[in-house]
Amino acid sequence: MPAVLNMTALPGHLEKTSGYTSKMLEILGRQFGRDSKIIGSVADAREAVAAFAARIKAEHPDTSFYVSLSVRKGDRKPRGFDNARRNGGLGQDDCLLLRDPEAA
Repeated sequence: MPAVLNMTALPGHLEKTSGYTSKMLEILGRQFGRDSKIIGSVADAREAVAAFAARIKAEHPDTSFYVSLSVRKGDRKPRGFDNARRNGGLGQDDCLLLRDPEAA
């Protein structure tokens, strides 16, 4: 059963501190873009996120961003979607750049 995947590019970065890496996101500020695609599987979602991220990267080449994902209310998520999202398997973190405050 197809579902509508909503994608939003939020400014953010990865920050490395002693012993761990944190994800820092600007969730209440500006957004780099939004898009929606119809998906039927986790592979479709992965492709949609990659295409969206490539478009945002082309429009804003030096930016670091996270792709926030949601499925339209009332739609059924594809099997394995939650697990893939939880484990980063949809590529939502692929455009986050690492900032190392200890190197500054």
